[in-house]
Amino acid sequence: MNSTEPFNSSQFGLQVFIVVIIPLVVLILPCMVCCCICCYGCKGKSSNDKDRMKRIHYNKKWDDKKKIFMDELSKSKTIIPVLNNTNHDDLIVTIDSPSKKIACYYEINQKTNLDDIIECVNTVLVQEPLPDEVVIRVDSPGGSVSEFGYIYQELTRITGAGIRLVVCADMIAASGGYLISCPANHITAGPFAIIGSIGVICQYPNLHELSKKIGAKYDTFTAGTHKRLYDMFNENNPENIDHLKEELKEIHDQFKNTIKKHRPNVDLDKIGNGDHWLGAKALELKLIDEICTSSQYLMKLSNTHNICEISYKPKTIYDNYLESLISYCMNFSFRKLHQFIL
Repeated sequence: MNSTEPFNSSQFGLQVFIVVIIPLVVLILPCMVCCCICCYGCKGKSSNDKDRMKRIHYNKKWDDKKKIFMDELSKSKTIIPVLNNTNHDDLIVTIDSPSKKIACYYEINQKTNLDDIIECVNTVLVQEPLPDEVVIRVDSPGGSVSEFGYIYQELTRITGAGIRLVVCADMIAASGGYLISCPANHITAGPFAIIGSIGVICQYPNLHELSKKIGAKYDTFTAGTHKRLYDMFNENNPENIDHLKEELKEIHDQFKNTIKKHRPNVDLDKIGNGDHWLGAKALELKLIDEICTSSQYLMKLSNTHNICEISYKPKTIYDNYLESLISYCMNFSFRKLHQFIL
C-alpha cells in the first residue's frame, strides 16, 4: 500500500527561505550597498576635492565691508556726528588692479591638517605667474618633532622658489610653531603673542613603584639594545636614560642650528634655553622683525598687492572613513560568497 505524506506549504516556504532568500540577502545586499557607496562616494569625493579649497579675494572682502559700513552710516543719523572728522579715504580699498602684485594668505593652527598645508604649498607653486608674496598666519604651540619638521621643510619650498614668505604670529608661535616660522623672510607678531620656547621635551609616567605595590608585572621583549629606551612599568636602565637624553640634545642642537641658519643675528645662548617671551621682548631678541598683527599687515599689503586667501574645508567623517567602509563591505561580500560556493 503506497502512502504519500500531505504537502506542507509552510515547511516548503521555510526551506525556500533558508536555501534561497537568506543567501541572496547575505551575498547581494552587501554588494548593492557597496556599489551605492562607491557611486555616491566617487561623485561626492570628486566634488569634495574640488570644493574643499576656498579662495577669497581679500581686497574685495574689505571693499564689501566698506560698502556695508557706508550704507549703514547713511541710514543712521546717530553715528554721523561721531564720524564727522573721519577721513573716509582710509577705508577705501582698491581691488582688481592689474598693476598690483599678487599675494596668497593661509592660516596654520592646531586644527590644520598636515595634508592641507602641503596642498597649500603645491597650490602656490603651480600658479602662473607665481605669487610675489605668501603670508601665513601661524597660531601653534608646537607638537611632534617629525610633523613640524615636515611642515618646516615644505615651507622652505616657497622661499626656494624665490617667493617672499611672511609669517604673522598673532597669538603664539612657540617650539614647533616657531620652527615653521623660521623660513620666513619677515616675521611679525602681536605685542602679547608668545614667541620662542626653543627646546625639546619628552615625558612619561613612571609606574614602577605602583606596579610593585599592587603586585603587577609587565614584561617587555625587544631585539636591539636601544629598541625601548624607557619603560613606564619597569625600572629603567641608567644607560638607556642617558641615551634618551643624548637624542633630545641632538634634536635641540638641530633646532637651534636651523634657527641660526635663517636668523643669523640671534644670540643662541639667550634664545635657545627653552624660554618664551612676549612679542615686544622677542623683537629685542631678533626672533621677530615687526610688532604687527596679521590683519594690520594684510591691510597694508592690500595697497600694493591683490591678496587671495587659500583655505580648506575640514574633512568630514564620511571623507575619512569612506574608503574603509567600502573595503569592509567588499571583503565581507566576497568572504560570504566564497563560503556559499564551498
